[in-house]
Amino acid sequence: MFWNLAQGQIAAAYHANQLIFILLPVLVLIYLHHLYFIVRQKALVPPKLQLVVYVTICILLIAFGVIRNVPGFEALQPK
Repeated sequence: MFWNLAQGQIAAAYHANQLIFILLPVLVLIYLHHLYFIVRQKALVPPKLQLVVYVTICILLIAFGVIRNVPGFEALQPK
């Protein structure tokens, strides 16, 4: 997927992994917010809400990885 994005093939990147394609801008914003928090607050421990977001994204990614390999969800499989 990242190789497709690097080559400018947006449709191919989406078909390779829909969830990562959709979450990528969100993950970048979370990362930038975390960097801002470290620089501004001078603390490495993020707030509890941010930890909840990290755990939720991890659970979502694992669930998507399992569901896309279940028969009946062929639309989620890479093409």
